[in-house]
Amino acid sequence: MTKPTARAMATALRTYHRPVKEGEPMLESWGQVVDRVISHQRWLWERALGRSLNEQEDDELEELRRLVEGRFIMPAGRTLWLGGTELAKKRESSMFNCSFTHVETVYDVVDVLWLLLQGCGVGFRPITG
Repeated sequence: MTKPTARAMATALRTYHRPVKEGEPMLESWGQVVDRVISHQRWLWERALGRSLNEQEDDELEELRRLVEGRFIMPAGRTLWLGGTELAKKRESSMFNCSFTHVETVYDVVDVLWLLLQGCGVGFRPITG
């Protein structure tokens, strides 16, 4: 495992480790963060396939777990923070980092503002007429 620097640990604890219980000061361990992220990846994959994962797919998730746990690779920061939470499942746009759209109607403006409120950067092209 790659040993994180003190700065990296402070940043990770501040940014990605969620409270073990809501309102409590105790934060997740790195292993718990990884478990939450992998469970989110499993949920996404099974939902997309419409079935449970097979043995080969389970092996891929375990390889991903080993690589993330060892800090050889990292998922997106939003996945580290929100992955595996009910919010990420209920409001998937909270996982978006950036997006683009054409803005033609007031409804498009509402969509842009909704994404911005969730921390998603939005590029847009105004369409007139």
